[in-house]
Amino acid sequence: MTFFALLNNVHFAIAMLGAIAFGMVGWLAVDAFLVTRDFKTISRGIGFFLLSVASILHASQFEGDVARYLEYGIYIVGLLFVIANLIAESPVDRPEFKAILVLPPIAGALMLLNGAVFAGYAIIAFLAYKQYRKEFKYALLPFIIAFVLLALSALIPLVYSDANMLSVSWICEHLLMVVGYFSLGVWVWSYLQLRIREELLLVLIGTTLFMATVVSLSFSTLLVSRIASNTADNLLVSARVVEQTIGHLSAEANARAILASREEGLGAMIQKKDFAGLDTITAKVSGSQSGGTLIVVSADGDILANSNSLSRRSDNLTEEFAITEAMEGRSSSSVGWGAIDGFAIRTTVPVVEKEKIVGVVAFSFPLDNAFVDGLKDETGLDLSIFEENKMVASTEFRKDGRTRLVGFVQNNELVNQSVFEKSEPITLTEQIESRTALTAYVPLTGGDGKVAGMLSTSKLEREIIETMNTTNRYTIVTVMIIILLLSLPLYYMARRLGEEVH
Repeated sequence: MTFFALLNNVHFAIAMLGAIAFGMVGWLAVDAFLVTRDFKTISRGIGFFLLSVASILHASQFEGDVARYLEYGIYIVGLLFVIANLIAESPVDRPEFKAILVLPPIAGALMLLNGAVFAGYAIIAFLAYKQYRKEFKYALLPFIIAFVLLALSALIPLVYSDANMLSVSWICEHLLMVVGYFSLGVWVWSYLQLRIREELLLVLIGTTLFMATVVSLSFSTLLVSRIASNTADNLLVSARVVEQTIGHLSAEANARAILASREEGLGAMIQKKDFAGLDTITAKVSGSQSGGTLIVVSADGDILANSNSLSRRSDNLTEEFAITEAMEGRSSSSVGWGAIDGFAIRTTVPVVEKEKIVGVVAFSFPLDNAFVDGLKDETGLDLSIFEENKMVASTEFRKDGRTRLVGFVQNNELVNQSVFEKSEPITLTEQIESRTALTAYVPLTGGDGKVAGMLSTSKLEREIIETMNTTNRYTIVTVMIIILLLSLPLYYMARRLGEEVH
């Protein structure tokens, strides 16, 4: 399992710890409400139960704006109930709240929502501190410390809004959460020491949730490790399939080039520079549906005909390796860069007239965005093509969702050693545009036998992690149903044990 997946599980465990801590405080408040029957007591219970529910939603990491708004909404309403409780217990000048409900996309509202959570934690800590100073309630110290730490943890996303799971700020934020939740648990436990029945009940429920979290994390960790391993194997197989596709296209290019070189009268047309005749042959051989490019070159390297009109007549190609090889009588099929068609699958065949090489026919299939898009439509794979270590075609986009990753330079030392030095495929986890992905690289060999580039297939690790999150959600839902079904028997069992102790 990758470090990213491990941190995802840590996030889940910490959020569930918060749900347990908030739930314990809520239960304690509800139990007190059964005696006092007043708003200030039940407001605390409602507030902390809402915070517990929001923590469970946060642990589940549901996707989509509606789910995120629901999570933050429950969180903020819960904080308002707790603030109302503290104001009711220790009257102060009540601030006037005015708000307008606006629901922009969640990405644009995160700063505002995180600010509201930070303000809620800070106000609770402040009100509790005022109560502590006024009434000398030393038992409130762990409560105050808990909410100061939670306020600091909520402040970090405001300062470092672009932090991800691999950043120091994210780790600090969650460390503060852990200490804050434990401090809140200490505060709850101080009230339970002389209340055996509630202590037993909360221990049973808390232990059940804790064990459910451990089981869920263990299962999801094993599952995601297996999925990651299978995905890595599948990506490599997929890359090999694409490599075979390129091989078939190379064979087709070779066949078309040979067919064109054997067209009757081609040599004479090249020598006479019969452009009309050459254009007829290139149109006939290339075909309207092939997507390939047929070029006829003179013995001097000048372009005489081009089926795709990507060049001017008299453009010279004598410096290209494949053309030079054909001029010397050696046909070649390879992948490489060409001045006319860019990075492409290319076959060159000499044209012989009266035992003399009078020109060259080259047929190529460009390895461009249209090529990878076509393969993605057929296979569903995200593909990228590299000329050496620079991406020249890709189905993947940058974070804006509009700009392709073309131009990205792969500088990973492991990839360079495996692909370019050893000419071997490799699968690894890497960061691309701040996104973690599992990627397989396969070398593409040029006509000179050297590696001219590589192709890659990838899968964002976020997609693999989503499987883990789904497993965690199902586990938590199952456990919550079991707890609800057992809550009444657990209550009576704890009550009876408490009576026997007394």
